[in-house]
Amino acid sequence: MKKLMLVFLMAVALHAGDDKGLTGQFYQNLPETVRTGYASGFVNGYLQGQFFAADVIHRASLNGNLQHTVVAKMTGDVLSGMLCLGSGTVTNGQMAAILDKYIADHPESWDKPLSDLAKNAFIDACEKRAKKP
Repeated sequence: MKKLMLVFLMAVALHAGDDKGLTGQFYQNLPETVRTGYASGFVNGYLQGQFFAADVIHRASLNGNLQHTVVAKMTGDVLSGMLCLGSGTVTNGQMAAILDKYIADHPESWDKPLSDLAKNAFIDACEKRAKKP
């Protein structure tokens, strides 16, 4: 089973450059373990990208290339969104459940790229979480 999942994840990674094939419909047909892996990998990758972007903004400000008010705004914008999912309290299964529910609740978007659906699902979840901590 582990070899099968590894082969599948490698195929998805190679296919990721052409995101048109990875849709909500495609996601729904995946086994639970693969959906869980996709959801947690998406969140972790997204957060790593956000922290990297914030670091780049910070370094540019240290070099005097950006004004402090611009840096604060840009850093806040970059780190908003899915930051609540990086708290360490949200499990991989919970991330998959969030994405599963979002896709199930939005059948009009099943033909959309999976990355767009995942981003919308997790940002929506964090916004809801912020309203009810």
